[in-house]
Amino acid sequence: MQRELQRLLPETAIRWTPREQIHLTLRFFGNVGSERLEELGPILHSICNEAAAFRLQGCGLGVFPERRFSRVIWAGVQDDKSELAALQGKIETATAAFGEKPEKKSFSAHLTLGRVKEIRSLDAAALHRFMETQTAGVCGQWPVNELELIRSELGNAGAKHSLISRHSLGRG
Repeated sequence: MQRELQRLLPETAIRWTPREQIHLTLRFFGNVGSERLEELGPILHSICNEAAAFRLQGCGLGVFPERRFSRVIWAGVQDDKSELAALQGKIETATAAFGEKPEKKSFSAHLTLGRVKEIRSLDAAALHRFMETQTAGVCGQWPVNELELIRSELGNAGAKHSLISRHSLGRG
C-alpha cells in the first residue's frame, strides 16, 4: 500500500514511515522513568499470558485529523473477533498509572504509513480518490503472537526505537 502511494504522490509531499518502524500502538506512555519501567514488565506479561494469539488484517486507508487538513496517512487494522481491542483495553486499564493518561477517544487500530509535509490540492485530491478505492477488502493478513514494549526517542533523523521487553501471547 505504501509503495502504491509513493508512486502516486510527489516525493516531497510525504515523509514516509520506514518499513522497519511501522508499528501498531496499543498504549502510548510518554515519559516513564526507568525505575517504573521494571514495573511494567510483569503487568504486560500477565495480560499477554491470558490472551490468545490471533490474526490481524490490513483494510482500507485513512487520514488524521480530517480529510481537508490531512497530516497522517494510515492503513486500517482489524480482526474478526475484536481480540485486538480487548487486549488494548486490558493493557490501558492495567497501566493507567504509568506515564500519560490514556486517551479518552476510542481505540483506532492503524499503521502510520506517512506524515504529510506539504501537499498540493491536486495531489491531495489524488490521495483521497485512491483512498476511496481501498475501502473494501483485505490488503494483507498476519499472525499476532507477541507484544513488545518499545522505547521511542525522537531525534533529528526521526524516531529511534529500541526494545525494552517482549511478551508472548499465552493461549491459543
